[in-house]
Amino acid sequence: MKPCHICQSSEVVQLLDLGKQPISNRFLQSQQEKEATYPIVVNQCLTCGTVQINDPIPATEITPPYDWITYREPEAHLDSLADTLSKLPGITTNSVIGGISYKDDPLLERMEKRGFSHLWRIEPQQDLAIKNPRAGIEIIQEKITFESAKNIVKTYSKADILIVRHILEHAHNLIEFMGALGELLTPEGYIIFEVPDCELSLRLCDYTTIWEEHLVYFTPETFRNCFGFGGFSLVHFDLFPYPFENSLIGIGKRQKSQKTWSTSDNLKQERQRGILFSQGLEKRRDHLEKFLAKHQQEQGKIALLGAGHLCCAFVTFLQLQDYFEFVIDDNPNKQGLFMPGSRLPIYPSTALLEQDIKLCLLSLSPDSETKVVQKNQEFVEKGGTFASIFPASQLALQL
Repeated sequence: MKPCHICQSSEVVQLLDLGKQPISNRFLQSQQEKEATYPIVVNQCLTCGTVQINDPIPATEITPPYDWITYREPEAHLDSLADTLSKLPGITTNSVIGGISYKDDPLLERMEKRGFSHLWRIEPQQDLAIKNPRAGIEIIQEKITFESAKNIVKTYSKADILIVRHILEHAHNLIEFMGALGELLTPEGYIIFEVPDCELSLRLCDYTTIWEEHLVYFTPETFRNCFGFGGFSLVHFDLFPYPFENSLIGIGKRQKSQKTWSTSDNLKQERQRGILFSQGLEKRRDHLEKFLAKHQQEQGKIALLGAGHLCCAFVTFLQLQDYFEFVIDDNPNKQGLFMPGSRLPIYPSTALLEQDIKLCLLSLSPDSETKVVQKNQEFVEKGGTFASIFPASQLALQL
């Protein structure tokens, strides 16, 4: 077993072996098309409690094959975060603010509106020699090294605030990645990490939280502790609540190595949550299979809505493909293609009525569920039912 991504301990144990899985952005052109699969094994460090994937799929394999695939991150908290950054000690409108990827643009824009004009953001092609125009976070994390950091500083200048949103959990070599980012900071500069909070998903045994692109599944405890291992002191922490995954914000400053360990009670809680997560897969699969089989037999056909990585995880990890007719998605680029792994066809939402679907399970981001239900009221009025695949949703299946 490879060492822990955070504390480098060799005491890493397996939680779940999900078997060989497809890459969730590799939509198929036909149901007969061959597809590559890769082993997904979820582990937990006994020393720091971090849930993680220690044998990642090569970054180049994860790059989307289509240029229309995009990922959204939550933004409702960014005005509040921008206000916090503006008031950090030593920060003025003359301070330099840097960003790592396109995910940092919304916060950089908010800082500009607050009077900050010295802004820069890494350009993947120009600054990191990334040639594939479809390459995203998965390649950027690999290309940010101590060597490339020197060139970035020459091109722009060191940052007084460096924004790093939703990339830390993707890092294949997390400690080296954090160290390289530190080279982009002025001596008294601040680094802003934002990551998804997986505590609720782990606690509720929501297996859609596992994604081949995410290697570390942070909770507030493990996120706070990672700063010391990465060469930073944590000077500010925030948790912004969202329906599915909260956003965790940590503001750090560079320091000599000063590792932070969980208390024995906190480590016990992290470990217990991991054990329950590992034990819950078969139980959840069994409950879902019984529910779906009964619904098929007694009430009629079932479909899914939302052809993304959450849907892919739900169907393939839990081996539920036989219970669904197809997947709905109103993105015209996806229509006519087939889901990775399950090979379910992807149709527009008109198919709900045309194909006489009785139950539609929502597998898109939970913050969009209400909007989707409102948009498809005719389906509801004609006897159709919407429910959610996510245990935390107000529309969660009652199993």
